[in-house]
Amino acid sequence: MKNPRLLLTLALLPGWVAVFSQSSKVVVQSPKAWVEAITFDAAAVPPAGQERSVYYLLLDEQENFQAQESFTHYAYKILTSEGLQEMSDMSISFDPAYQQLIMHTLRIHRNGQVIDQMPRTFQTIQREQSMDRYVYDGALTTVVNMTDVRVGDVIEYAFTRKGYNPVHRDNIDRTFSLNYSQGVAKNFQRITLPAARTVTLKNVNTEQKPVITEANGTRTYTWTVENIPAVVTDENVPEWYNPYQVVLMSGFDDWTAVGRWASRLFTVSESDKKALYKAAGEQFTGGTKEEYTQQVIRFVQDEVRYLGFETGLNTHQPYPPLKVYTRRFGDCKDKSLLLVTLLAAKDIEAHPVLVNTQLRGHVREQLLPSAYAFDHCIVEINLGGKRFYIDPTRSGQGGKLKAQYFPAFGEGLVLNGQGGAFALFGVAGEASITEIHTYTLPAIGGEATFDVKTVYQGAEADFARAQFAGNSLDEIQKNYLKFYGNQYPSIEKVEPLKYTDDREENTLTVEERYRVAEFWKTKEDDADVFTCMVYAQSLEQYLSVNKFARRTAPYALNYPVDYSHVMHIRLPEEWNVEEDRVDIERKEYTFFHSTKYSENTLSLTTNYTVQAPYIEAAEYERFIQDHQKMAENTSYTLTYDKKIVSAASRTWPGLLVGLLAVGGGIALVLWLYYRYDPKPAYTTEYAEQISGWLVLVSIGLMISPFLLASSMLEQPELMSGELWMSLFAMGRPGLAIFILLEQVYNIVQILFLILALVLFFQRRSSAPRIVSIFYGVSCFATILDTFVANVLIEGAAAEPGDNSDLIRAIIAAVIWIPYFNISDHVRRTFVFTLREHDIETPSDATEPAALSDSTSEDQVIRAEEPGTTQA
Repeated sequence: MKNPRLLLTLALLPGWVAVFSQSSKVVVQSPKAWVEAITFDAAAVPPAGQERSVYYLLLDEQENFQAQESFTHYAYKILTSEGLQEMSDMSISFDPAYQQLIMHTLRIHRNGQVIDQMPRTFQTIQREQSMDRYVYDGALTTVVNMTDVRVGDVIEYAFTRKGYNPVHRDNIDRTFSLNYSQGVAKNFQRITLPAARTVTLKNVNTEQKPVITEANGTRTYTWTVENIPAVVTDENVPEWYNPYQVVLMSGFDDWTAVGRWASRLFTVSESDKKALYKAAGEQFTGGTKEEYTQQVIRFVQDEVRYLGFETGLNTHQPYPPLKVYTRRFGDCKDKSLLLVTLLAAKDIEAHPVLVNTQLRGHVREQLLPSAYAFDHCIVEINLGGKRFYIDPTRSGQGGKLKAQYFPAFGEGLVLNGQGGAFALFGVAGEASITEIHTYTLPAIGGEATFDVKTVYQGAEADFARAQFAGNSLDEIQKNYLKFYGNQYPSIEKVEPLKYTDDREENTLTVEERYRVAEFWKTKEDDADVFTCMVYAQSLEQYLSVNKFARRTAPYALNYPVDYSHVMHIRLPEEWNVEEDRVDIERKEYTFFHSTKYSENTLSLTTNYTVQAPYIEAAEYERFIQDHQKMAENTSYTLTYDKKIVSAASRTWPGLLVGLLAVGGGIALVLWLYYRYDPKPAYTTEYAEQISGWLVLVSIGLMISPFLLASSMLEQPELMSGELWMSLFAMGRPGLAIFILLEQVYNIVQILFLILALVLFFQRRSSAPRIVSIFYGVSCFATILDTFVANVLIEGAAAEPGDNSDLIRAIIAAVIWIPYFNISDHVRRTFVFTLREHDIETPSDATEPAALSDSTSEDQVIRAEEPGTTQA
């Protein structure tokens, strides 16, 4: 029987032998003569408040471009036991394909003594730190475990990497950092170039200029910075945001030159193309160019797995398409070149495009032309006169050919064979989620059934498709149950989770059904009170934000987001629900929430969108306030109190109060009509018609009964007595009495308004005072009602702009009460009485013209109305 452990050991042994044999790439020598010796102060300490586990005393980085050598010299002091653990080992990485590591110094400074730590032999391993991303770079790491290291020691080491990656073809492309996330006592940056080479410099967040010297046909640039404080940055900043001081150096004339350099790397010979087309044979059967393109895209995305061996030239140069096609794996540039080459077989125009997934649309703004400006490769396709972009590394992508989701990369360098030109990509493609929860509650206090339907579209469908492709339904179901279980611990599955995937439309739908046995909770101190809560739990990840508002950097947003969350709660009986709506609209994000009720169903609809990748620091405080308000509108609690429901079900008290109010109101109206008959303020043989400003009053009085009746119909619980009886049952007698009086007031008010209308159009002498009383009492009642709503009723405070009724009532009272009491036109109009009054008519009032200069003959009538007597 074969020994599997022995076979595994034998299989691994050649790899490890190859790795350790690479120690021949490490030699020990003194620094070359071109290196400038830089000293450091071993007694230096970090500024107060910036102490960390270690403190860098020296960062010394020098480069000789002609010699292809990069010298590094570091010294740091260990300040804590954590620093002892972290920094007692030295590790240096290099690429054996084109580099050699030369060690110069490794020693400890302790109390004036220098302790040599240079080993006799070096341990060199292949770590492959990016293998979790399916990328292997072939780099080796030389490791030295130092002995007898103590807190307070200063560790100093120096080395040189010799050799450049030949892919760069003598290009100059460097970045010099002047400060870091931790303090540094001295930072020395130096590069020596041929004097004939022209380079461009760009300062970022610094004005410091280099010291430039020339000697022996070379030009040297030097930057020296001392006592550098640590850079403390805000959390959650956009990836493109750079708070650090750096100097960029580039030998490229422009981005077109970068494109020419990169285009040569993506060249495929005609013989290689023919070999690929022969190997692919009849694999792709699409009859039209559109069908063929879709088939090729799906093949490269789904059947050529993502795996990169990025060593030497292949850090930037893709492998031949035939090799990628044959072995069925490659990284982004390999897959892009394969896709472009396969499309060329049908004369379909396509080009590789270099993008930066971090800087996105800020590449040209922040960088000089550079070979290091890009970290990803995609493809531009021109089909039928329309250009669109495909990321060949996105496996499982759905959607129609020209409508597949494409990330918001912002801009990219198109390698079109002529050099390179930037393309702008615009906003991110479609990505939305619609989640619908339906709760069915058969009885108060009982269980609930809980149905969930989630529709993923665009990029969200791509992500969901990947989740279902990489996990079993049982695993996904378990994770879903754990998610809902945070809110409903007694939840259990009723039916297995199921999903349908429409890849053509790029829509994936998931359906779930659960039962929650303990959906209702009883109040601890009152068994007659039941509560249940529903919560848009999926939105929590978007709405929960850090409440500390002070920051100096932009705040990165989760972009794009388009999430709709709907909850339907089917109630076992009629419910008192106050409908509501919340809208928050900013240019970067929007929020909408509505509460609606119809036919025993409560519907809560929420939509949250993010339309920009970040917000400026100045907007962050508003962002926090907005999201706190959003979070307040993602849950809803239903409360059922048996005592209150029982009290509200008794209708006779409300009917009795209503009847008494009607009876009392009629008695008051009749008494005022027949008994309140004051002498007119003005006596004449003639009375003026209702005209001028009184026409406006008449319109208002005629409309008022309809408005009042409409308001009463909208609040049946107020008029039926259900509300104030419920308040008595809740132990709130003060508010209950107020609501009861409001019921009485509304009934009496509408009767009083009818009286005012009758008296107004009969032009009775009592009309001015009755109308004044109506406006005055209405104003007082509105003020009192607003006060109670804002102060005494919890959670009912009016929003700014919601006091329109109060404002109208005050304005009406301020205008019409004085008008009805001081206007001559009013006195000359409302002159009729129900009974005769013994009043002497002035002798000078016999002619109509004596009434008023503004009163025409047509406005004057004889005071001979049926049933009335002119005084």
